[in-house]
Amino acid sequence: MHDQQIFEITVSDDGRYFLKKRWIDSTIKRGWRKIIFEDMRLPLPSSVEYSYHVPGKLLTEDKHELKIGEIVIEAYEMSSFKGRNGVMVHPWVYRIFGIDKCGNVFSFDKNWSNLKKEMRKQGLDKRFLEGRRTLAALVRIAHANRQGIIFSKYSQVN
Repeated sequence: MHDQQIFEITVSDDGRYFLKKRWIDSTIKRGWRKIIFEDMRLPLPSSVEYSYHVPGKLLTEDKHELKIGEIVIEAYEMSSFKGRNGVMVHPWVYRIFGIDKCGNVFSFDKNWSNLKKEMRKQGLDKRFLEGRRTLAALVRIAHANRQGIIFSKYSQVN
């Protein structure tokens, strides 16, 4: 069983951002979180299908100071349940967050297709728009962030 914790972004008195583990009520079966440092090369979204395709260092510490240009991707498998026709469903929850080059915090956990439309509208290279899975969408957002595309309309963090 996973440790039942996710990261939340907190701000210190001096304005620095920290990732701090927070207990949650939901049952998490397993999960992972990776931090992608600014100097790490990102793959094309179309080549990302599994967690090992996402670059970065596994984040295991309880607290981490988030710096400009760093991006964190989290994925958790929640408790399974029986869906239609008695088929077991194993839902995964994904989130990407970080600090852009202007020092703004961003966080997304849904609306992947709306974000993709916004990236297309703002001129993201077609190569980065390919790829259909959720992990591809997360890597696409990381590419867009590095290229200065602004998502403030869709972000859950102000």
